[in-house]
Amino acid sequence: MATRYRVLHTITSFPMSSGAAENTKLTVNLLDRERFQPFIATLPGQTMEAELAPDVIRLPLRYLRRSVGPVWDLLALAELYGAIRQYRFDIVHTHNAKDGILGRWAARFAKTPGIVHTIHNVSFHASTSAFLNRQYAVQERWAARFTDRLLAVSETNTAKYLARKIGRPEQYQTVYSGLEFQRYADEGLSPSELRTTLGLPDVPGPWVGWIGRFNPQKDPLTFVRAADLVRRSIPSVEFVVCGDDPLRLSLLREVHSIANAAGLREKIHFLGFRRDIGTVLRGIDVLMHSSRYEGMGRVVCEALACGRPVAATAVDGVTEVIDSGRRGGILSPAGDPVGLAQATLRLLADTSLARALADSGRQWVIAKLSADRMVRAIEQVYFEVLATKNQPNGAVAGA
Repeated sequence: MATRYRVLHTITSFPMSSGAAENTKLTVNLLDRERFQPFIATLPGQTMEAELAPDVIRLPLRYLRRSVGPVWDLLALAELYGAIRQYRFDIVHTHNAKDGILGRWAARFAKTPGIVHTIHNVSFHASTSAFLNRQYAVQERWAARFTDRLLAVSETNTAKYLARKIGRPEQYQTVYSGLEFQRYADEGLSPSELRTTLGLPDVPGPWVGWIGRFNPQKDPLTFVRAADLVRRSIPSVEFVVCGDDPLRLSLLREVHSIANAAGLREKIHFLGFRRDIGTVLRGIDVLMHSSRYEGMGRVVCEALACGRPVAATAVDGVTEVIDSGRRGGILSPAGDPVGLAQATLRLLADTSLARALADSGRQWVIAKLSADRMVRAIEQVYFEVLATKNQPNGAVAGA
């Protein structure tokens, strides 16, 4: 009789447009049900909940908030502690910055056998407040002392955490975020036909895409300034922009303002949030990615899965996916619209290079980023962590 372990995943923000949310959803949906019983704790009513498998047990949290607030945070800590005590989880696996701190402390207070945290992004870069960033680094340092395993979605994130003296090298393991490759399969339609299904004009382009949240991290202002430079060199270029801002830090008004002032009103087509990301990506020639920091850059990987080259900023895990000029695309410094425009123009001008970079990037993604590979690696971490404990907390015998 195999032992079946109860695993709780906590995540503060769970929208469809979040790479961390996609990663978490895939993990709980694909865990081996003969060995694990998955639970998820988050604020109710978030869009990614619709894609959870029916047997994933939801624990709605009333008090967990992304913003820092002593009263709400204490209430959220107590709520998490109560849920962990009630269900006697064998593993608590946290994801975002806020639930990563509160969830790990709650698990420690509840004497949970295994505590795992995934670093999807660098928490001490996320705030515009230097004081809050320093506080997050301190909190991460404290929580790491009793975390059994720290999973990073890129080697670069591990290096940044260790540089801040957060945890020990042996606690870290890189587990790349996985993709469901069927979502990006070729539908047999030409790029022009795909653009027609998206309601885009029937013009040859070339077509360039930008996909992301309209917040400071994704830096859409650098994108739109770079787009203006690209248009000056290639007047026929068209741009597709997809995204929303579930974190309510929207720069969309500023994006429209810059685009209108530059005369790009007719050139940039705003589609809002799209779940059919494969259709969008296969309908463009190049993806532009302007983030100031990243865990890994999920949309970069999605573009390569669709065989599209990427002009991106050389930040964090993006530099592991893209070997500039050799695999995946061309990189430029963050916050540099001139560099981003030059990378884009090179990919548009040299189609043979663009195709070769996209092909090599796709091969790398297919080899390393399957969702199944990710989840099997996470399961192995769970087994290794629990093997070091004397007695599982709530595990039951099962087939």
